Parts: sequence; structure tokens; C-alpha cells
Amino acid sequence: MEVISNLKYVGSITIRLFTDSTTEKISNLKYIGAATLGGVGRGLLYDAWTFTLGKMDIALSLGRDGCIPVLENVRNNDPNMPSDSLLLFNDVTTTVTDGHLLEVPNACKFTSGGGTIG
Repeated sequence: MEVISNLKYVGSITIRLFTDSTTEKISNLKYIGAATLGGVGRGLLYDAWTFTLGKMDIALSLGRDGCIPVLENVRNNDPNMPSDSLLLFNDVTTTVTDGHLLEVPNACKFTSGGGTIG
């Protein structure tokens, strides 16, 4: 699973891979449209985009209220490590109240460069 963070929507999109210290440019950005998750008038209204990042094709849906992630599909087309992941985000909180949640677990510190995320 690829972890994506540092997502910004201000005229353009910048995406930084958690496992890479360089910023890659996306290509083939396409707005798919809007939909409602749940009942019309009672559900969550979201917008969806597709784009390519390196060898990955990504579909991303963000809620209109607060730009909260709703769905993400990541297809890695690298022939050495093909994968396809579908993520559904539930009970998303936009405020971190417990700072230790951003600390990298000890088992991961040697592989990720260690330290605090964010």
C-alpha cells in the first residue's frame, strides 16, 4: 500500500509520497464529477478525480465539506510490484489531539528515517 500525504488543492495539486523525499508531478489529472455517498439530500456529497503519479493510477474522492478523503483507489502499474488497493475512509477526524499518534513506531524508525510525521 502506498501512503500519500501533503495533499493540497490550491490551483494545482502537490502530492508527496511518504516513502520518498522528492515531490513528483502528477499527470493526466481529470475531474470525474460529483456524487453522494448515502441517501440523496442526507448523504455525503463528494467530488472525484483521477490522475497518474509515477507508475500509479489514482482515483481520489474528497468530501465537499472540509475536503475530507472519502475513497481512494491506487493501482501500481510497476511490473516488479503490481498492486491494486481500494480504501474507504470512515470516522475521519481533522484534528489530532494526541501527539503520540504522529510518532513513527519503533519497528519502523530504521526503515522510514525515523522521527515524527507532520
